[in-house]
Amino acid sequence: MKKLPLSILAIYGLLASVCMQAQNAVSPLPPVHAATPHVVPTNVPGVYAFTQPPASFNPRTATKEELESWGYPARPDVSEGPEALARWLEEVNPVLKRSVPQLMTRSNTYNRQALNFKAGATSLKATAATSSNWSGYALVAAGGAAPYNKVTGRWIVPAVKQAPGTCSGGWDYSSEWVGIDGASNSDLLQAGSQANVYCDIGQNITEYFPWIEWLPAAEMVIYKNASTEALYPFAPGDYLIVTVTATNFSGGASTSGTLSFSDVTQGWAVALTFTASSLGGSQVVGQDVEWIVERTEVNGSLATLPDYVADPWIYAQGWDTNNVLYDPGAPGTATDYKITMLDNSSNPESYVLLAGANGLWFYPEGSAVQ
Repeated sequence: MKKLPLSILAIYGLLASVCMQAQNAVSPLPPVHAATPHVVPTNVPGVYAFTQPPASFNPRTATKEELESWGYPARPDVSEGPEALARWLEEVNPVLKRSVPQLMTRSNTYNRQALNFKAGATSLKATAATSSNWSGYALVAAGGAAPYNKVTGRWIVPAVKQAPGTCSGGWDYSSEWVGIDGASNSDLLQAGSQANVYCDIGQNITEYFPWIEWLPAAEMVIYKNASTEALYPFAPGDYLIVTVTATNFSGGASTSGTLSFSDVTQGWAVALTFTASSLGGSQVVGQDVEWIVERTEVNGSLATLPDYVADPWIYAQGWDTNNVLYDPGAPGTATDYKITMLDNSSNPESYVLLAGANGLWFYPEGSAVQ
């Protein structure tokens, strides 16, 4: 059932080589350690966008404070090696043109915490688990460990269709995302891509878009222009880099965060800083980090998962507040859950395979492909 296609190594090698509306002026600026963050307000009070640096800005020579003021991650230490530097240069590449997005809530659409989560047997470093809405990996910190405050993933937006021979007359919904919390609690800050498909009378319509969410609020679509529902260029096959950070940990929780979202294929990027309340969220405590393919909750029910064929990821990684790095295949002292999604009949519907320490390959099965 869980066989690896012969072409996976070739595809993995290819993937690895890819390497405004006015608002209320009193909305507070989320905590940013840099003295003068280069941000402007978005259409949502409390959400600010980092702007494009001038042509003279050089990430290679910028100080840590200068990088932070532009919403860029810190330069990796030399001890982390040339691969870490290459990944960082890809994320701060000025070819990725930033703009100020607009956000709009889909009030009936939620990417929930893990539902009906059940742990099973432990094999090697991972504990098998099942969920009615998640497939992927989740790390749960050991008691007394520093909280997780950053998670990143790089993946290819999957093409979706309804299961072969199926044309339901309705929509199938799926999402791919990175997040903080949600495996062992109901807090969850997350961002990712949506891949949905509608079929009626043999005709298929698909939709793909980026989003952010902080539970308990609903999903917020990242638009280029929300009033016209104009999306950024976004399509299956696009290579994404998505990083979510929880910022001001105080008293064991964070109520603010940042998002870095880059579509490398299309050449655009969005970088946001925000409070939890501005997104309708509450907090995160940093107990978990995860890399997930989900079947979305729509109108109060879990949707049918589309046939997404395959969804490859690289450099799925998380960090704690001590800047310690964790991989799904190198969890340290954390409990590492390998999660299989079950359908409404409790049969496997989506699963994940680990490729190295931080490469992930997701596949649909069961009702999603039958």
